Amino acid sequence: MMKERKVVGFFRQILILIWKNWLLFKRNISGTIVEILVSVLFVFILLFLRFFVDSTKVNEQNITNNPIRNVLTAINVTTNRSLIMYYPNNNFVRDIVTSAYYLIKSRRPTFNANITGSSISEAAGLGSDTISNLFALISFPDSYTNPSAIPKNIKYKIYTQERTTFQYNVANNFYSKIDYMFSNSPESYCFSTKYTLLYNTIFNPIKNAIDLTLISVVTGLNLTEFEQVKISQLNCPGYDNDIFKSRFSFFPLVIIQISFLFTLIVTLGNIITEKQSKMKEYLKLVGIKSSAMWITWLIRLIIPYLILSVLFTIICSAKLNPRLKNDDSLTKKAVFYHTNFFVGFSVFFVYSIQVAMFTLLIGQIFSKTFIAKTFTIIFWLITLINFYDNLPSSSIKYLFCLFPNTALIFAFQVIFQFERSGKSLSYSNLYTNIFDDSLNLGAVLAAMIGWTLVYIPITWYIERILPGEFGAPLPFYFPFMPSYWRSPKKTDLINFEPDIVKQDKYGFEKDPIGLTQSISIQKMTKKFRFGLSKNKTVVDNISLNFYENQITGLLGHNGAGKTTTTFMLCGIYAPTSGDAKILGKSIRTNMNEIRSSLGFCPQYDILFDDLTVSEHIDLLASIKGYNKKEIKEEIFKISSLVGLQNDLEKKSKQLSGGMKRRLSVALALTGGSKVIILDEPTSGLDPFNRRSLWELIQKSKEGRCILLTTHFMEEADVLSDRIAIMNHGQVKCCGSPLFLKNVFGSGFRLAISKNSDFIETRFIKFLKKNIEKYTIETNIAAEMSLSIPYGLSTRLPALLKDLEDNKAYYGVDGYGVSSPTIEEIFIRIGSIDKNSDDLKKTEVVNDDENNLIAHKEDLSNAFSANFEKNSGIILWLQQIQSLWLKRFKIFYRRYILAAIILLLPFLLEAILTALIPSQTNLINSIRGVVSNYGSYDLTITNYSDQIIPYYIKGVDSSALKNNLTNFFSQSRRPGIILNQLDQDEVNEYVLSQRKNNIKNLLNNYYMGFSLNMINTSQISMTGYFSSMAFHSSANIINELDNFLLTFLTNDLSRSIKTENVPLASNNTLSGTNNFLEVLACLDSLPVSLLNFMNSIIVAFMIGVMVIHIGRERTNGSKQLQLLSGIRSSTYWLSNYLFDMVIHLINITLIVIALKVVDVIKNDPTSESNAIAGNETLGYFFLLLLLSCFSWCTLSYIWSFLFKSEIIGFVVLVIMLGFAAFLDIIWNFVELLVLNGAKTSNAGADFFSALRIIMALVFPNVTIKRGLYNLKIRSNKYCIDAVNGVLATNLTYSETHSSFSEPGIGMEFLFCAIQFIVMNLVLFVMESKIYTKLKCSGLSNAVVNSSQPRKLESEVEKELKRIKNAKIDDLIAEEPLVVNELCKKFKKNRTEFTAVDGLSFGVGKKECFGLLGLNGAGKTTTFKMLTGELTPTSGKAYINGNEIVKSRSKVRRDMSFCPQFDYLPEFLTVEDAFLLFAGLRGLQTKTIKKVLNDLISIFKLNEFRDKYIQNLSGGNKRKVSSGLSFIGRPSVIFLDEPTTGMDPAARRYLWTVIKKAIELGITIILTTHSMEECEALSTRLGIMVNGQFKCLGSVQQLKNKYGKGYTLILKCRNTVDFGSQVLKVEQFVANNIKFSKLKDRQQDTLFYQIEIEENIVYGQDEVQTIADLFSLLETNKENLKLETYSLSQTTLEQVFLSFAREQKSEDEVNKKNIQVSHVSLKSGTNIEP
Repeated sequence: MMKERKVVGFFRQILILIWKNWLLFKRNISGTIVEILVSVLFVFILLFLRFFVDSTKVNEQNITNNPIRNVLTAINVTTNRSLIMYYPNNNFVRDIVTSAYYLIKSRRPTFNANITGSSISEAAGLGSDTISNLFALISFPDSYTNPSAIPKNIKYKIYTQERTTFQYNVANNFYSKIDYMFSNSPESYCFSTKYTLLYNTIFNPIKNAIDLTLISVVTGLNLTEFEQVKISQLNCPGYDNDIFKSRFSFFPLVIIQISFLFTLIVTLGNIITEKQSKMKEYLKLVGIKSSAMWITWLIRLIIPYLILSVLFTIICSAKLNPRLKNDDSLTKKAVFYHTNFFVGFSVFFVYSIQVAMFTLLIGQIFSKTFIAKTFTIIFWLITLINFYDNLPSSSIKYLFCLFPNTALIFAFQVIFQFERSGKSLSYSNLYTNIFDDSLNLGAVLAAMIGWTLVYIPITWYIERILPGEFGAPLPFYFPFMPSYWRSPKKTDLINFEPDIVKQDKYGFEKDPIGLTQSISIQKMTKKFRFGLSKNKTVVDNISLNFYENQITGLLGHNGAGKTTTTFMLCGIYAPTSGDAKILGKSIRTNMNEIRSSLGFCPQYDILFDDLTVSEHIDLLASIKGYNKKEIKEEIFKISSLVGLQNDLEKKSKQLSGGMKRRLSVALALTGGSKVIILDEPTSGLDPFNRRSLWELIQKSKEGRCILLTTHFMEEADVLSDRIAIMNHGQVKCCGSPLFLKNVFGSGFRLAISKNSDFIETRFIKFLKKNIEKYTIETNIAAEMSLSIPYGLSTRLPALLKDLEDNKAYYGVDGYGVSSPTIEEIFIRIGSIDKNSDDLKKTEVVNDDENNLIAHKEDLSNAFSANFEKNSGIILWLQQIQSLWLKRFKIFYRRYILAAIILLLPFLLEAILTALIPSQTNLINSIRGVVSNYGSYDLTITNYSDQIIPYYIKGVDSSALKNNLTNFFSQSRRPGIILNQLDQDEVNEYVLSQRKNNIKNLLNNYYMGFSLNMINTSQISMTGYFSSMAFHSSANIINELDNFLLTFLTNDLSRSIKTENVPLASNNTLSGTNNFLEVLACLDSLPVSLLNFMNSIIVAFMIGVMVIHIGRERTNGSKQLQLLSGIRSSTYWLSNYLFDMVIHLINITLIVIALKVVDVIKNDPTSESNAIAGNETLGYFFLLLLLSCFSWCTLSYIWSFLFKSEIIGFVVLVIMLGFAAFLDIIWNFVELLVLNGAKTSNAGADFFSALRIIMALVFPNVTIKRGLYNLKIRSNKYCIDAVNGVLATNLTYSETHSSFSEPGIGMEFLFCAIQFIVMNLVLFVMESKIYTKLKCSGLSNAVVNSSQPRKLESEVEKELKRIKNAKIDDLIAEEPLVVNELCKKFKKNRTEFTAVDGLSFGVGKKECFGLLGLNGAGKTTTFKMLTGELTPTSGKAYINGNEIVKSRSKVRRDMSFCPQFDYLPEFLTVEDAFLLFAGLRGLQTKTIKKVLNDLISIFKLNEFRDKYIQNLSGGNKRKVSSGLSFIGRPSVIFLDEPTTGMDPAARRYLWTVIKKAIELGITIILTTHSMEECEALSTRLGIMVNGQFKCLGSVQQLKNKYGKGYTLILKCRNTVDFGSQVLKVEQFVANNIKFSKLKDRQQDTLFYQIEIEENIVYGQDEVQTIADLFSLLETNKENLKLETYSLSQTTLEQVFLSFAREQKSEDEVNKKNIQVSHVSLKSGTNIEP
């Protein structure tokens, strides 16, 4: 009894999966290196940018750099505005304004202006010419006509015009929090003159002069008696001006976020691929918990992210010296200069964890790699944009921390707040904000962790309701199901009461008694929905039991429901209704517990490509709880059992198909599972290895319940204790093989092998002469099978003797007799319709020959040599049309992908054009320019409560103080607190307060003053204002002037109220040398967003075209199309024509989106407006159109480089996007390197050359550069600005098509160069030049010379015949001639000869069988004969055309059915036939008829409208076979055409092939079915180690290598069958002469009765078949024989005798020869 194993614990599972992932990560070294390098590259880009962007030290202000100035002398004297106007236009007002003007002029003589009256009071009513010349308009009320009319409360307005760069900002009093929290530091705003310059140079001098004039009028004092009012800005603290943390703070963020994207995309692809390939469910099936897989993937992500976090932290914390070391104004710089190293690392690490968990969440939502990666890239790009600064509350931002990129934006905002203000950030102040805002770094990190924890239950929930195509989904409400949470009651597996399945119908044997029930299926149903069609029932209400120590065979035709049933038992699919219990546990509720006891070998191999054989077994054994010593023993034991002991170090992708099947069986057996499900375990195995595997399975059933599905009836008969046969989703019968044979068997089976002398009528007469009643069961090709009733057993010996004596006369090569077989039963059950209820009444009609009667006309039409084919230009046009229609059909049927391709670029263009602000608005938003206008009343009460520091001195300071106290009383100035200083150091005092606490810079000390009382009528006044409080300079002057008025008049009720009414500026770029405005004219972020995003859209359009072409290459359909007679140039041209149509639609939609949105926006300053002009837009369209050609070619080239088309798409989009991003970086760095120089330098030239190279190499960068040139071409200012900062020589007069920028002629040239060069690259990659380059080096290899070959006589004879004959003579009669064909592969400087000098010819109407074990060289030979591989030496001819020299002609005369189904997806069966009919050149008038005939012949009518990818494996083989017969090629290569077909379908296809041969088609066949080869082949060769070991007809080989009989005896599987087998052995030894026991498989004995050359049958005591039949039939019951088979030695026996000579790779390696395993689908190499 095997030791029961338990699945290892949770933490051990994690370690095992980490080990697995590490191996895969290490094996994919190229992908690993790329992933690491790309991420690290972004680290160095950040370092690179940090090096080039210097930080400038701005010293704090003092009396030297911030002197006290006279208000009047500060007036702007350089302006071109000279008009001062006044209202009302009367003498009194004129005198006031004139006096004020002369007062200013007395202080600043260079100031000149014209004084004139205005007839209107509002400046807005003036003409535009007047406004453009207006310095100021002073408007008084109409009542001010003389001095007596002046009221106590004087009012007037001052009108001046704002500038783009400098404004009043009348709507606000302070900077908003957004400004100093997210844009720049308060210190930098403090130094800014943006909102103070107009006041100090225009408004304040005018106002002060007017005020003093008015005071003079009111008091009667002379203007000359007034002391000048002085003013100074309150000193600002020093700071480091680092634009890398302010204007360009998005750069480090974007670089960091994109660097994390690549690993995310790679891992996301791996997660979804594991789900798509069923590997996830397979791991769950063997007991791995989902949570263990989660943690493993998290670790896979976190490890590279951890490295990335450390690197970014080091780079960000690195303090770099300035580039110009001699410049004292520059300081050391770092991204995190003031941030603690570990705080910085904490940010990156928490971000890493959140991104990792987010990746896992996305991996559960999507089940298609393309959709997942496309969504993620778009989502990533959107979330790295900051949309959140204007949120009403910072607290809301914690909700947006749901997204990793958004959370990182917030984290960096807080960090840069500290950095810009030079404040240290450490763990001690992690939860503080220097501006008292609710947003702080500690809370952001906590929110990131919190949302990461929220991801976990969401991921858990989604995984269970959306497990993917192959998982078992739970209902959406499963968390509310008590059964989900309640642990099931433990079942005693020994004593649990089994479910009883009622089996009282005919054809169902009662379940065995005394055996332990392991599986019980109860009314289980599975339905699938395909598209919008109705549900299709695949498994229909089946009930069945399976028992321990038994192998139960589950049989059925293709699509009968076998695989679906096994998938439900494994938990891959969930039943639609019903249930099944495995070891007493429900598959619906207890699948996780069941999996630890399950072993599963799927129909299609679920293996890790880059794990070795030993590592696969190690993985499974480790999961099952084996220790290291036991694992080694298990690896040796299991690998030896399945014959892989010499291949333990081979990766699974290096194994042949048969070896992969053995590995899959090995994994199912590993760990001693109690229940093992083997789904077609020997599919693809050659006979030798198949029989070895049978013995293994038979030995493994002890203590296990094994469920076996297979299409090999002999396999089911040999292995199965019980057999259930399914048809149309229902179980039609079930019982032991003996029971089924007794119930459904129709008698003895006589099988004969016919030759060319066989005449059916003569043979029928012979039968009727010997027996009255018989049934011809099958009459297929060279095989006929008859059923003879049991009641005529006494007549059978005489019939056999007569047949033996007259074989030559009847045209019979050989014959055999056996009792009923499972194949006979299967074929009979398979013919029963789903709705048949009474099997006893069902007539068996299975004569495939008769079935073809209805198709004789179809056959003659389809295989006729008479119909005409197109040729020349007509054929070429037909092929182009067929290929184009194929693309169109695939495109619209993949409607989700089609919608993404057509609509996503359009929508992105429309949205981005609508959302991206104009350059002016964008610059203004960065610069803080406002666009709200009105008026502003000067009063100190506009501000919040404040402290005003002041100092007074003079002749009567106490009186002055009393006046001040009264003037600033709370009733007059509420909220104002005066703070008298001891010294006249107001500015110094405020600076110290600001340096101590930044809040004093933002929220206090808006103004101050110093007064010196000279005498009772003279006061010297100095005002101080804060640049942080808008209008404070005017307000302090207003306060001082008002104080002077009240002081001189001793009347507190008097006042002067001034209203500032600014005129709006034109709000356009001013044409100054302002850095931001210059930046707007460069091709750089953030202002050149439209260019950049268009390059990303183009990158997507290029990348997405890789998907179809890459898919056709990887699934082999491209190669099959090329083998159908088309040139590669035709294939690519058809794709060009289709893809150009798609691109034309795309670019048309993009241009429409651009134009429509621009019209709706109607913003002449927007980026889109510069392109959307009719002429410019036309050139943009033309540029896109010309570039499309290179887009297509780049996509085609890229399709060669990746095994997965999705990976190719993602990598290409990321690469192109990265190129566009780098181009922006280089442009930005070029600006920094020039640093304002008027002439270029070597550094700038280098980066300029880099940009040209990138535009030449990458099409999307070409578009980006062309779009930029179109944008700036019409902007004179931008051309001047670019010339100024980049030292270029752009001119205004260049035409659009000029080769000199800003023309786009150079971009047109780049498009042409790209198209030509890329097509040359494509030509090289598609041609054999590429193959030779990949396989180069053979001449330098260490050649392991072959020993002189000793050839079998017939092989040598054929070689000499071919060698000595004239080729013209040979090709006249033989469509295929092969002359000393040889193929060598090289690896590790050693040569391996895969095909070693083959020579043979195949005549017309001949089927040549090419046999051999896996690795014998059959597939390599086929590849050379079809032109996929170029021979190392030798020649081959098809219809007189040498294959290498005339590949196109050859392919028109031949056809190929590949071993694997190279079928185009998303075509229906009818579409596929129509496509290949067009490629073959069938004329339109015959296509439909031939197509219908072939579909009918191959029994595909039921599936003609079904997509090929949805067909079963057997039906796909029918399609592949049918396609190879289209156009009646003279030579057809069939590579295992019936693999995966059920027996009925297989035999039917044999008949079709035989009829095709009879109609003149030459067939070359490879197969693992010796029965198939016997039935079809007129001649065959068995290959061993690359050369024929024997050659001849089937009968010749039998006669030469297999004289004698083959006897197979199967005993009844009773309790004492062991002793019964011994009894049978003794009986044979005593009664049958010359018998030799060749093999014993449990209850089955295989004997060879060997007859020597000189022995005569029937004499010399040699029994004939008739004698042996009588002997066995007489003793059948006594020996308890279930079945027996007696025949002449079969071809399989001959094959097996040679198969043992095939060298294993281990033996080859001992001779220093290493096989080069090559991809079958690339067309460049293959596996020998």
